[in-house]
Amino acid sequence: MKLKSWVPEKIYQQYLKPFDLNHLHRLGKRIYSQEGEDILIERYLGKKSKGFYIDIGAHHPFRFSNTYYFYRQGWSGINIEPNPELFGLLSKHRPHDINLNIGLSDKPQDLTYYYFEEAAYNTFSHEIAMQLIANKNILIRKEQIATTTLPLALKNLILPTNIDFLSIDTEGMDLNILMTNDWDSLRPQLILAELKVDSLRLALESKMNQYLEQSNYRLVSKLYNTILFKRLD
Repeated sequence: MKLKSWVPEKIYQQYLKPFDLNHLHRLGKRIYSQEGEDILIERYLGKKSKGFYIDIGAHHPFRFSNTYYFYRQGWSGINIEPNPELFGLLSKHRPHDINLNIGLSDKPQDLTYYYFEEAAYNTFSHEIAMQLIANKNILIRKEQIATTTLPLALKNLILPTNIDFLSIDTEGMDLNILMTNDWDSLRPQLILAELKVDSLRLALESKMNQYLEQSNYRLVSKLYNTILFKRLD
């Protein structure tokens, strides 16, 4: 049933039209991210035919992807994904990107990787894994995987001078990974990170925000489980 068919025209036009999927389809917007992160990024960066991104915890070539919308516009970038099955899908469906089958952490080390029935929940964090299991999410298996740091993962790659945005979603490891970055050499214009807090106040008080403020980034937007930072220099 179309939204427009069961509400008064005046109410539809004033309040509901922006959220009507039929209307959005006519606008030609296809959203691939979970919470509209891709459209939010475009609002900050503008419509660009070329750009570069880094996607840490890329997960899938298009399902829940913060970068696939831009890939379809002609952008390219780096996808980092420790799950070999998902890495295979990225390599198949995102051939113009650099796809790395690597796990990241705060130092080179072997960590236990937890595979869940819902692959978006896969994590290196024991704490997060135990919470997921307690919430009745099904653990399929776990295995030891060698991890490295973000600078070491990118060391042998030639990166463009301008990185438009970095997206990171690693189920509990985001801050540890970002703290290894060399901010003098890698300074994306925007950073998307996962943060599960229920208010903007808690986001501003978070360790993530405190850390990135020190690197001259400002928290400029919050979605349900995602926060967006903008570079100030």
